[in-house]
Amino acid sequence: MSVLKSTMPRRALTAEQRALGKALGAEIQERRRGLSAVQVAEAAHVEIMTLRKLEQGRVPTPGFFFIADIADALSMPMDELATAARSRAARASAETPRDWHARTGSTAPD
Repeated sequence: MSVLKSTMPRRALTAEQRALGKALGAEIQERRRGLSAVQVAEAAHVEIMTLRKLEQGRVPTPGFFFIADIADALSMPMDELATAARSRAARASAETPRDWHARTGSTAPD
């Protein structure tokens, strides 16, 4: 049996899309405070490594139902999660390196 493969190339993600994916992952990681990654992964019925990749920003375009399951596991509405991720991405895009160092407490370069 032959499997047809799409010949349409996938469009490259924009910098904004990648930033939003990273912001979503960071927001999920922050929102699960008090719950371990394993607990969230089990509640969402996803693999722990998949959740970790998402939290690390390595899944810039996660599927709708994947995020719905994560939001359910965190007991939060999806629109709240999406709004928080968009706000986080907007703040990050406006942040200078010096701002980042001040926010994270690391030493700013001279």
